[in-house]
Amino acid sequence: MLNSHLFRSLFVASLSLFAISASAADEVKKPAILIIDDSRGGLEYWNPLILQEMLDAGYEVGQCPRDKTPTDAELQRYNLALVISVRADFATDLQPKLEKFMEQGGGVLVTPSGYIVTPLASAPFMKWLKSLGATIYFQGVVDPERREVVDWCKWPGAPEYIWTSEIAESPITRGVKTLWYRSETSYSHMIASSPLELDGNWTPLVFTGPGSHTVSWAESASERDHILNSDFKKAYADFIRPQGRAQGRLPLLAVRNRGLGRLAVFSVNPQDLFWSGYIPAQGGVMLRRGFKDRPSDGWKLLDNLYRWLAEPSLNGNALGGAKTV
Repeated sequence: MLNSHLFRSLFVASLSLFAISASAADEVKKPAILIIDDSRGGLEYWNPLILQEMLDAGYEVGQCPRDKTPTDAELQRYNLALVISVRADFATDLQPKLEKFMEQGGGVLVTPSGYIVTPLASAPFMKWLKSLGATIYFQGVVDPERREVVDWCKWPGAPEYIWTSEIAESPITRGVKTLWYRSETSYSHMIASSPLELDGNWTPLVFTGPGSHTVSWAESASERDHILNSDFKKAYADFIRPQGRAQGRLPLLAVRNRGLGRLAVFSVNPQDLFWSGYIPAQGGVMLRRGFKDRPSDGWKLLDNLYRWLAEPSLNGNALGGAKTV
């Protein structure tokens, strides 16, 4: 376990894309993860416990500075790109780099992009996913029979969660029995959890419960004004439904091959997975804690997913080798 002084040095002073030492030839190569998070590029927004878990699990971790994207050469130092939020020039900058990275065997994990309403930078990102057969709509999930509200922290608008055990068998879901995820139609003008619409190239792995249904932002009093905004409608017309879907068992996590590499979409808000999963208001509900006698296997799912995404490039020499320094 790292002491607090060393940990602080790692993740505040030195966890940088541009300060990476080469891997020694006689060392076992560890999976190297690059965090790309434009909306919250400052490390103060990533809970240290989450970063520490990644280190303790044997990963090398780097973070791309905010307002920058990695070069092809810098990206090649990693096995996995963790894409949390993107810039408005995604289609002409990061997208072709990610495509090349996957062609070479790299893995990419994406989530709904941060503060998606203001600015409107996420539209090219969502259109790219749609072109690959995975569509994220502006909607939330409701499941009254499986709903719980955080009551251990007196926080205005306490987070609401629902659980699912609808999990397909896969190496990625090994040991994963239950997942708690964010309920609500939206979260502070961000997508909370939005089931995916997938084509046949994707393998869905985690689904909402059989009694769940979706609620469109167009039906939400808190989000309707954003939907009616002309700029928003123009940017996101393909991702707005007038009504939700009254159907359960809808996919939240799906994976596919892409080139020699792999791509995963986890359509839940980054808050509970990365930014602040262990702050009192969240309390690690999605990653480990769950509610009552029903814990959540979120971290186990992420750990399995990281390793599956990194696997093709770990078997070769074209990618990887970055160190946390």
